[in-house]
Amino acid sequence: MRRIWTMIGALVGLAIVGIDFSIVFTSLAEIQKSLDISVTNLQWIPNIFCIFLTAFLVTAGRLADTFGRKRLYILGLLIFGLGTLCAGLSVDVPMLLIGRSAQGVGTAIVLPVSQGIMSGAFPGEKRAKAIGIWTMFNALSLASGPVFGGIILSFASWRWIFFVTLPFVITSLIITLFAYREPVRERRHEKIDWLGMALLFILIGSLSLAIVQGPDWGWLSGINILFYCIAVVSTLVLFAIERKMPAPILNPSFFLNRNFISAVAALFAMMAMIWTSFFLIPLALQNMYLFSSFNVGLMMLLITVPVFLFSTSAGKAIKRWSGKGVVSLGLILLISSALFQMWAINSSMLSVLAIGMVLLGLGWCFTWGPATTVGVMAESKELAALAAGAVMTVQDIGAVLGLAIGGSLFRAVGMNKIVMGLKSQHLSLDVPLENVLSNPHSVKSRPVFEIVKNAFENGYSVTMWFLIGIAITALIATCSMMKRDRSQ
Repeated sequence: MRRIWTMIGALVGLAIVGIDFSIVFTSLAEIQKSLDISVTNLQWIPNIFCIFLTAFLVTAGRLADTFGRKRLYILGLLIFGLGTLCAGLSVDVPMLLIGRSAQGVGTAIVLPVSQGIMSGAFPGEKRAKAIGIWTMFNALSLASGPVFGGIILSFASWRWIFFVTLPFVITSLIITLFAYREPVRERRHEKIDWLGMALLFILIGSLSLAIVQGPDWGWLSGINILFYCIAVVSTLVLFAIERKMPAPILNPSFFLNRNFISAVAALFAMMAMIWTSFFLIPLALQNMYLFSSFNVGLMMLLITVPVFLFSTSAGKAIKRWSGKGVVSLGLILLISSALFQMWAINSSMLSVLAIGMVLLGLGWCFTWGPATTVGVMAESKELAALAAGAVMTVQDIGAVLGLAIGGSLFRAVGMNKIVMGLKSQHLSLDVPLENVLSNPHSVKSRPVFEIVKNAFENGYSVTMWFLIGIAITALIATCSMMKRDRSQ
C-alpha cells in the first residue's frame, strides 16, 4: 500500500508540472490584456521558464542520486509552489518572471526525480510498468492542460491558473513526506558538473536576451553585441571544459556521432516548432478568430490529444520502419503543420488551422520519442545516462532559442509592417505600438485595425518560414546521417 501512495504522490507532482506547460500558453492573451504588456514581455513568460528548466534539468537528476530523491523532490515542490504563488500574485512583469523562473527550477527537479521515485519504489518487472504509467500520465497531464486553462479562464482571473495548482503541490508534498521511504542504497555520490551548468545558463540566457530584445535595443547595438560575445565565449569555454569533466552536461565527443547529431537536430527543430506554435496559436485564436478562453483551450486539444494517443504507436513504429523512417515522418508532419498554419492565418480558415494543429501534435509524437531513442542508443550503454542528459539539454535549447528567434521575428516583421502601413496611409495609433500586435482589437479605427491584422499575418508567416527552414535542415540531416537500424 505504501508503494501505491508513493506512486500517487509522484504522479500528482508530475501532473502539476505537465499541466503548467500547456495551461500557461493558453492564458497568455488574458495575461497580456490584464497587465497591458508588450509582445516582448509576453514572450519572456514561457522563455524564462524554459531557460531555468534547461539549465537545471540534468543536474537535478544527479543531485537526487547524491542527496536523496525524497529530499530533492520535496525541495522541488517547494520551489515550484513558491514560484506559482509569486506568479499568481504578480502585479507587474518582473514579479511574474521571477515566479516563472522559480517554476522552471521546480519543474527541472520534479520531472526527473518523480520518475526516479517511481522507479525505485517498484522492484523488477513492476518497475517497467511504473515507468510506463509515469510516461502515460505525463502525456495525459500535458493534454489536459488546455481544457483546465479554458475552464478556469471562463470563470476566474488568469491568476487562478497558478493558484489552482497549489493544493496539489501541498498534497504531493504531504503524501511523499509520509509514504515514500528511500532505501539508503539508492544514494550514490554523482559527479556534479556545476561549472557546465553555470556556463550553459549564461550561454542560453545571454543569447535569448540578445535575440528577444534585439528589435527594441537594435540588432547591432553595443549592448546586443556584448551579449552575443558573452554567448560565444560561454560556448567555447563550455566545450573546452566539458572534455575534461567526468560527467559532463554536454559531452563534445557525442557530436562526432552521426546518429546522435541527426537525432538532436530533429529534437531541436521539433521543440522550436512546438514552443513557437504554442505561443502564437492562442494569440491568433483570440485576436484573429475572436475565440473565448474556453474555446482556445478546446482547440489546443487538437495538438495535445494526438500526443497522448499516438506516442506509444510512434515508439513501436521504430521496430517496423527504423528510427530514421519514423523521425523523418515526424519532421515532414511538422513542416506540413507550419504550411497549414500559414495558409489558415492568411485565409482566416479555421478548418485549415485545425488540420495544422493536428499535424503539429502528430509530428510531435512521431519525432519526440523515436529521436530520443536514437540519440540515447547512439552511444554505448556505459554512456547512455550522459547521452540522455545531453539529448534533453539540446532539445530544451531548441525550445528556448526557437521561441526567442521566432517570437522576435514575429514582432520585428509585424511592427515594421504596422509602421510602414500607417505611414503610407497617413494614419496613427491610439494605443502603444509595442502592445498592439498582441492585442489588435485594442485599436478602434477600422483602417488601422486592417493594417495591424495584415502585420500579424505577415509576422506569423515569416516565423513559420523560419521554423520550416530549421525542420528541413533537420530532415536533411536525418535522411543523410541517421543509420537505418530497426534494432532501435
